[in-house]
Amino acid sequence: QSVPFIFLHENPLYVMEQSQRYSHLSELSGQLQKVTKTLGHYTNLGNQLCDALQEIITSLNEIEFVCTNSSFEKLMGSMRDIQNSLRNHFQKITNSSEKPMKQFVKTEIPNLTELKKNHEKLLEKYFSAQEKYLSVSNKNQKLSSEKQIEYDEVLRESTLTLYDYVSLIELDETKTEHLISQFLLNFPKSFIESIKNLKQLDEDYSEIYNKSNNSIKYYYNKPDESESGNKNGKPPV
Repeated sequence: QSVPFIFLHENPLYVMEQSQRYSHLSELSGQLQKVTKTLGHYTNLGNQLCDALQEIITSLNEIEFVCTNSSFEKLMGSMRDIQNSLRNHFQKITNSSEKPMKQFVKTEIPNLTELKKNHEKLLEKYFSAQEKYLSVSNKNQKLSSEKQIEYDEVLRESTLTLYDYVSLIELDETKTEHLISQFLLNFPKSFIESIKNLKQLDEDYSEIYNKSNNSIKYYYNKPDESESGNKNGKPPV
């Protein structure tokens, strides 16, 4: 830590540490890509399920006795509530985890790799300029001054690329931890909220079901006025 940052690229231990951090991030990115891919399958299947439910609801609403009977209307409302609750869960997971993870894998690691290449390229240039500068005799002040200027410029450029490279490593490490922690927080929370909504729906549905069931039974089993004079007096089934 006592070594100025401008000379850290001459410290082999520091350079090795950054290389190890980069390798670790690359490995994490590969694992995150697998999670993202599987998460994409999960949300796609979920949205397909919700689309299927919506098609069923739409088709049932086109049936006359369904859309004109208040008992069926309440039951259809329950179907819509189920579809909305599930849809909300899958959309939350897509927006809070799947999209940010996919964007990170797509852009962050390639950007870091590009910075790494630029840093290594300028590092070679820096050592070459350093070697040329040190090989010039002090007696040749003009040449020594020219090599000094060249060496200082390369040192400045390589230091800047090293700073950008290390800064992006630190930022990507933080982003990776954030993405994983957000997923582990958001997925259970969203799923539990969806289950709670369905549980509340179940409690509400019990009353709806009983009322609708009695109404529908009465509708289909009420006595036919034209057959009011039948012998046993029983309503048609």
